[in-house]
Amino acid sequence: MPAQSAKLFNFNRPLPAPFNTLTNKKVKTSSKYGDGTEATLCPTVVKAVNAYYRFRKGLGEGALGLIDHRSVCEYKSSSGPDSYRNS
Repeated sequence: MPAQSAKLFNFNRPLPAPFNTLTNKKVKTSSKYGDGTEATLCPTVVKAVNAYYRFRKGLGEGALGLIDHRSVCEYKSSSGPDSYRNS
C-alpha cells in the first residue's frame, strides 16, 4: 500500500496569528472569480502568504523565487527547526 502524503489543504489545523483569534474560519469575501460571498481560511495558505510578505520585507528565514513565471516561497515549517515548506 503506498504511503499517504500529507494534505496540503488541511482545514483542521489552527490558524496562525493574527487569525488565531477568529471564532470561525469562514469569512465574508467577494471576488471577481466566484459568485460566493464566503471563504474558508486554510492555515497552510495563510502561513505561506504571511511568509511571502515577511520575505518581501527582508524579514524571516526562507527564500523567494520564480518557477515557470510563478512566485514560490520556501519557509520554515512548524514541524521542526530543519524543516521547510514550499508554496
